Amino acid sequence: MTHKVPVICIEETIAEVENLLEKEASNFDTINYIYVIDRGGKLLNVISIKELFRSPSTKKVSDFLQKKLVTVRAHTDQERVALLALEHKLKAVPVIDKDDHLLGVVPSDEILSILDTENIEDLLRFAGVSYFDKTPYEAITASAVSQVRSRLPWLALGLVGGLVAAGIVSFFENTIKTTLALAMFMPLVVYMSDAVGTQTQTIFVRSLAISHHLSLWKYLGREFKIGLMISLVCSVLLTLLSLWQGNALISLILGTTLFISLISAVLVAFGITLLLFKLKKDPAVGSGPFATIVQDILSLVIYFAVATTFLRFFS
Repeated sequence: MTHKVPVICIEETIAEVENLLEKEASNFDTINYIYVIDRGGKLLNVISIKELFRSPSTKKVSDFLQKKLVTVRAHTDQERVALLALEHKLKAVPVIDKDDHLLGVVPSDEILSILDTENIEDLLRFAGVSYFDKTPYEAITASAVSQVRSRLPWLALGLVGGLVAAGIVSFFENTIKTTLALAMFMPLVVYMSDAVGTQTQTIFVRSLAISHHLSLWKYLGREFKIGLMISLVCSVLLTLLSLWQGNALISLILGTTLFISLISAVLVAFGITLLLFKLKKDPAVGSGPFATIVQDILSLVIYFAVATTFLRFFS
């Protein structure tokens, strides 16, 4: 933030404000808004330059309509500051302390810089690239050794997850031998679960960033309803479309598996994100590779568990 902004007292007139701007304009970092304070430094109002110059010089600052102020605290996450500016169409966001004293202002150029940095950061995380103590831009232009170091951890975790998945498939080898058609649909079930999980997690991470007063249980209830409807539609479609194989039992297994897997994908995505949020870690860290590995393994377990159960009781 910057402290170099026009700050005036509530008792001043428009003429005095204009005089201040004429004399001190070159010393301000931004003059999109005039910040009105009382004698104790408490922020009372924010007046745009457009409002100011549309008003007669004799008008007092105290005569301006009191606005509902959009402010942030010194400890507010920078991404939240930028998102608030976008949501309320602000060119700058004032920063206040616990007693509402004006500490400074986050100007428009910083807001744009934050948005750019945060977007790159999230894209890197979704791709499984860690940049450690470097900025996102430095991570992109880093040396080959640094690039390997930033990408390898998630890939190594994925390798371990792949071995676990292979072990699960091996454990259910007899089930696959009984009905080879089951192997054909494994990629489909895994992909659909990953897709739904990624959608859920991405939207939840954004919601947490935008609203710090988000009702978590209400949000979970809504997402569960959405997941339930998506799961039902997709599972019915898969059941009907897979009937071309001429095996109604396989179609029933696929539909049931997909329904359970998609519901689990919603819960896993929500659970991982919420856990990181409660631990005061960036929820975006759990996105991408980590959530994908967890969901892939869980989808395979559900798939073969459902298949084994159905084949045992209906064959």
